[in-house]
Amino acid sequence: GTTQRIDEFDKVFIELSSRQGTAQLGDFELDLRGSTLAQFSRKLQGVKLQGATRSLDTSSRFGGGAVLAAATTRGIFRSQTLEIEDGTQGPYRLEGASGERFIILIPASETVFLDGVRLVRGESNDYVVDYSTAEITFTANRLMSQEKRVVVEFQYTTNQFTRTLVATEVTSRFWTDSNGAERAQLNVAYIRESDSRQFFDEFGLTSADSLLIAGSGDQTAFRSGAEEVVYDAEAAYVQYTLEQRTLGGDESDSVFVAISAPVADSTRVFRVRFSRVGQNNGRYNRVGRNLNGIVYEYAGPNLGEYEPIRLLPIPKQQRLFDIGGKIELVPGIEVFGEFAQSTSDQNRLSSLDSEDDVGQGGLAGVKVMRRRVANIGSLQLLLDALVERRRRQDTFRTFNRTRSIEFSRDWNLDARSVSATGSVDGTGSELIDTAELGLMLSDVSQLTIKYGRLEVGDSFSSNRISGAINSLPSVDSTSVRYSYEVENVISKDGGLSIAGDWFRQKGFLSTTRFGGWFAPQVSFEHEERKQRRSGTDSLGAPSVGFFDIRPGVGVFGRRSSAFAEVQYRTEDEPIDGALVDASTSITTRSRFQIRSRGSFRTNATVGYRIRRYSEQVSSLLGRQDQESLVLSWNGNWKPLKRSITASWLYEAQTERTPRLQEIYVRTGPEFGDYVWIDDNGDGVLQIEEFVSETTANEGTYSRTFVPSDSLFSSVGVQARGRVDFDPSKLVVGRNSSLAKVLRNIVLGTVVDVSEKSRDPELANIYLLRQSRFRGENTLRGRLLIRQTLSLFRSNRFVGIDGSYTHSRGLSDLTASAEERQNEIATLETRVRLSGRLSAQALLERDRKFLFSSALVSRQFDLRSTTITPRLTWTPGRAASVRFGVEYARKSDRLVDRRATVVKLPLEIRIQKARKFQILSRIETATVDVEGEATGLASFELTDGRGSGRSYLWNVTGEYFVSRYLRASLTYDGRSPSSAPTLHTVRMQLSASF
Repeated sequence: GTTQRIDEFDKVFIELSSRQGTAQLGDFELDLRGSTLAQFSRKLQGVKLQGATRSLDTSSRFGGGAVLAAATTRGIFRSQTLEIEDGTQGPYRLEGASGERFIILIPASETVFLDGVRLVRGESNDYVVDYSTAEITFTANRLMSQEKRVVVEFQYTTNQFTRTLVATEVTSRFWTDSNGAERAQLNVAYIRESDSRQFFDEFGLTSADSLLIAGSGDQTAFRSGAEEVVYDAEAAYVQYTLEQRTLGGDESDSVFVAISAPVADSTRVFRVRFSRVGQNNGRYNRVGRNLNGIVYEYAGPNLGEYEPIRLLPIPKQQRLFDIGGKIELVPGIEVFGEFAQSTSDQNRLSSLDSEDDVGQGGLAGVKVMRRRVANIGSLQLLLDALVERRRRQDTFRTFNRTRSIEFSRDWNLDARSVSATGSVDGTGSELIDTAELGLMLSDVSQLTIKYGRLEVGDSFSSNRISGAINSLPSVDSTSVRYSYEVENVISKDGGLSIAGDWFRQKGFLSTTRFGGWFAPQVSFEHEERKQRRSGTDSLGAPSVGFFDIRPGVGVFGRRSSAFAEVQYRTEDEPIDGALVDASTSITTRSRFQIRSRGSFRTNATVGYRIRRYSEQVSSLLGRQDQESLVLSWNGNWKPLKRSITASWLYEAQTERTPRLQEIYVRTGPEFGDYVWIDDNGDGVLQIEEFVSETTANEGTYSRTFVPSDSLFSSVGVQARGRVDFDPSKLVVGRNSSLAKVLRNIVLGTVVDVSEKSRDPELANIYLLRQSRFRGENTLRGRLLIRQTLSLFRSNRFVGIDGSYTHSRGLSDLTASAEERQNEIATLETRVRLSGRLSAQALLERDRKFLFSSALVSRQFDLRSTTITPRLTWTPGRAASVRFGVEYARKSDRLVDRRATVVKLPLEIRIQKARKFQILSRIETATVDVEGEATGLASFELTDGRGSGRSYLWNVTGEYFVSRYLRASLTYDGRSPSSAPTLHTVRMQLSASF
């Protein structure tokens, strides 16, 4: 989710096309946009048929198209409003409709709106999204502040149901004019989305669960999340015991406690599912422990946000029928209308609460399109007009949002709950009357006047009047662009006894001078919102007022450009029934871009904001001054005849960061790459007992990191630089002797720094002060330095490669804080002894330091020296043999232990082009260990072989059955000195088209 375009690699479909239409089978996206109330957009898997009708002869007056889809839906639509924190770029977490934290966000399904404007995904645009954690982070191009309004529409799944869909839309166009344009159109659409009734076996539900669901109607159904099980050391979930805990006085509570030690056979063991019920509404919280899995710990009544209950899945069904059309009775005047009926069954297994399942909605109106009303000199005065009425019952439901993205703001409805696809707080039918009048003076300017009235049942009404004038785009590079909008909304909420008066205006003015390279501009925005209790003059929340002015200037050249603006903003908030000065903020934004003829390119974006609260607001409301900085700078430079290639990236911003919990998920040998070794013999899975697999297909667990529920305010910085040096490019004449010598020398340097820190002194992080990195305030941090040197890189007979890598890291995980440091220095030489025989030698010195604050097996400081000579014999193109000796001496500076590792690998490769290839490898290893080591320390000390003599072997074969069909077989074996022999076999048949 870091680019504007997302390529879904798992998207597979077959498309068949003809003159009559197309058929698509597999993965596709369905967009129905032919109507207002039946708009639909989903990513689906199934079949889609699409066709168009054309006139068969010149006398025919009919045309149109149709689309039909039958599929399973990949996601559920949801709209979520983000609560933006001052100066925090993210990440902001998306949640499910029931507050689910762990959802699967469908890639490229999200649409992000900022202050009513749609944003563009991408690191160089507005935001990036992490689809694995469903989190959105805004880039340096969008400096975020508390007053920003952000709405995200997205599709997600929780893997609860297989939801099926049937949809069709038919469009007919007829009655063409003399120019061949259709003057009448009819649209019909039908959509049905439904969960299956047959899901009890899939979710392990009982007949009692069925009765609970049937009796819950449209309400949430739940039962106890505890299920008694037989203890299983390798269970895919955390297991609990039940105990009574005294709370104080005579009160007690039954508490589930995660098993962290062996239990007696008579102890009752439970699998417990926890559901999030909201902060201070539950008794349990998520915690990080050495146990493998997500652990919930008892906190006390109303001190947690989870309860040991299971929310029962309820199958739903939604249907929508829509019919609409339009007709142009006379040229330029159009009459349109639409009617829709929806059925929304929130519980297919229950007949209760069915009285609100069916709802209706519709609209009708008249539109006047570009009618000429007068001539003013050589200019024409054109008229646009619209009169429309919309009505929808409070039980009417759509599949997608059909109102304005800022519908609540348009009508001063912020105090009420407005569903994106449903009603306004379920308080009654919704009626909207709107009238618009637009006057356009040729291609110069346009004036628009709008009036609207909203009624929601008998409890809420709102009147809105607005006007706007703006210039139209012009080819004149020195033209003046301007716009001004003013709006007033008067509302009355009888249910809450609140009268609202919201006045807002904004304007923009810009021009270009000196051939277009100099472009000054200024914009302003002003709002005053007054919310009063009926019959009083006292203002209450959310009354607010602000004035915002932004002067700016842009400079544009042939190979460079720059833009800068300063924003000055004052805000008023209600205190003691009146608006008073609350805060003043100053924000500066600037960006520049330089593109030379080829040797130098760079661009940067800088945003700085400071907000100061008044003394009255600080003392009464406890507000604190805020300061934030966002910076992004990247570029590349190729000086000295391109012998040096330098590139760099620097990004820094204030954000929110979760702590990560390390978890190992049992996936089987096909996907796993970790094994569990019960070093202490307690039969309990602990994260320090997982180590990497030694042979392929041996591991049955995969490691993942789950973000914590809490997000911590932090500063994130990433700085990366790379320099490559090719001295041969400095020499004039590519074939000279000096150039040939220098051509064999290549140098490379990489420096990479990343840090997420809670350091209160922002300058320490922004200025990359390494003494403050990877310390007590660090959540995650890393430093990497790599230097490489290649000699005789293009020589076929001899070559020398050297490298040095230094890396440091610190991760504040939920179970423990882990500090890492690795240093590796390598020197590799290769010599061709004859046409068929070559020799290689590798010398390696490295240091692996790991210190965990809580896990003993992750505490070591290993120093090692490794020597590896190898011989490679190539008797022909179809075969090669490689034999070597690897000798390593390792010692631990933290604990008195050491090891000597000797490995003898033999590798044979046989192949025939486009027919087959076979690779076999066998290794015998002897490991002598002095001292005690378990877990990861033992794995690193012995290279995963264990103490004593062990054997490894592997045979991989690949056979090309045909041009498109390929068969492969992999056989791995391992025989440790103190464990049974392990065999794994994998066969695969693959086809490519």
